[in-house]
Amino acid sequence: IEAIELVELKPRIGGLIEKVLVSDGVEVKAGQVIMTLDEKPLLAELARAEAQVARTEAQLAQARREAERNQALAEKDVVSRQRFDDTESARLSAAADVAEAIATRDLARLDLGYARVAAPITGRIGKVLVSAGNLVQGGGPVPPTLIATIASLDPVYVAFDLDEATWSRGGTRVRA
Repeated sequence: IEAIELVELKPRIGGLIEKVLVSDGVEVKAGQVIMTLDEKPLLAELARAEAQVARTEAQLAQARREAERNQALAEKDVVSRQRFDDTESARLSAAADVAEAIATRDLARLDLGYARVAAPITGRIGKVLVSAGNLVQGGGPVPPTLIATIASLDPVYVAFDLDEATWSRGGTRVRA
């Protein structure tokens, strides 16, 4: 009897295991949290990323005001076209910095969500290979840590190993 689905459960991020919430051989449901990682460094990274968003948004607001002032002055030939072009480039650069900071913040939020390792399928979990206090490795240049395997229970495959003589006597008919 073989499971139709067999999943190697691995964390998407690295960190210190805070809690393992299942034991060997128990049935788990899809979405059930199997273990949690320490969220403190992830929360700090998210706070840093949110501060970077605020900083770059403030710089963008300043660059916009400067560009608007210089546009009005450039139309009256009070400032050079070069000065106006420089302020417009600074505004565009500040807008790009905001987009980058937002992407970094969104990635930090995503990583925080990965601090809870959940079962991707319903089934029976095998031997849990980690315990609280261990460090696990997420994806990246180093292979991620194997936490456990989960095998689906229903439905399953039933495989028969037949020798050639038995197969030839039975033909290609399959009986239920």
